[in-house]
Amino acid sequence: LVSACGLWAASFDCTKARTPLEKGICSDPSLSAADDELNAAWKSTLKSFPLPAFLRTSQQLWLKETATCVQAKSCVSEFSSRTHLLKNLGGAKVYTDYGKQFSLDSVTLVVFEKSGESFIWMYGDWMPDMNNPQPPPNGFLLDEVSRIVKNSKGKYLIESREYEVAITDESITFGTESLMISLRQGQLAGVFQRIR
Repeated sequence: LVSACGLWAASFDCTKARTPLEKGICSDPSLSAADDELNAAWKSTLKSFPLPAFLRTSQQLWLKETATCVQAKSCVSEFSSRTHLLKNLGGAKVYTDYGKQFSLDSVTLVVFEKSGESFIWMYGDWMPDMNNPQPPPNGFLLDEVSRIVKNSKGKYLIESREYEVAITDESITFGTESLMISLRQGQLAGVFQRIR
């Protein structure tokens, strides 16, 4: 295993691997390669992302959730999905209604392009589960990516929610009827300004 760690260098020190996922990364070449690719995408995206605190927090919570992954094949799939998301965020536009002081309690909107189509990543509005009030990622956290398409009225439709918003280079404006996230979470309303 020690020599394998040298051959398949992970994004961390394999001698300190403790969790089943970390040990899997250090012992499986395909998972180690996926980890390396994810690490490269992470570093590249973080350099130019307009709201680094958002990116760091979402990555930490994703890592917490992924730590339970034990089968190399499904772990590689999880890592690949996250890598593709991060790679598409290079030129993303980030919008908030709270300024630059990132908070999981509020929603962050990230608009990005993928294969010539537009997408919106809605993230945040964390609320604890009253029966099990553990810190995030437990509880209720909006973490949804949806395709957005321009309609005949010049507005955009968030497909997964069938909800219309106005998106410009400067802001995203929700209509007179707010967007209901879930029964246990708040509603999206008003104007979200672009962070630069």
